[in-house]
Amino acid sequence: MSRFSLIIAVLISLTAMVSAQESRSLTPGAGNDIWNNTIASVEVAGIQSADTFLVINSSGLVPGDILTPGVVQDAVKGVYGLGLFTDVQIDASLAKNGVKVTIMVTEYPKLRRLKFSGNKDIKTKKIKESLTLFEGRLASPEEIKNNIEKIKSLYNEKGHL
Repeated sequence: MSRFSLIIAVLISLTAMVSAQESRSLTPGAGNDIWNNTIASVEVAGIQSADTFLVINSSGLVPGDILTPGVVQDAVKGVYGLGLFTDVQIDASLAKNGVKVTIMVTEYPKLRRLKFSGNKDIKTKKIKESLTLFEGRLASPEEIKNNIEKIKSLYNEKGHL
């Protein structure tokens, strides 16, 4: 085996070990003491405009409850259900009096500017009145799609397909 191949093999092994250690904290049966411990605290990271208490309440994670894989799965579903985030992850680490849980979120981007052009048959004001998306609001792909359909519907009413 050449020296270069040996170095590559060692690097791959080290990468596999590091990634296994990083995901260890919430892997059932990984030989750690995270599961079936009391939740000591719940924190939120990565939040910019949403309400921290809304995220914690939607997660259903409560200090004093027992941390199980099912509880974590329900928490992720609950936070995603808010429709405010592109990514939701939950991390846990041992603390003095139980497990410290951190909900890490990535919000959808905010709409910076809404501009209309080429709308000769329907005034911009009428289009804006029918939309639920406006500047400064979080813009999820679903919200954008719904607003496009509203604009199409306005044009259909006017007889323009």
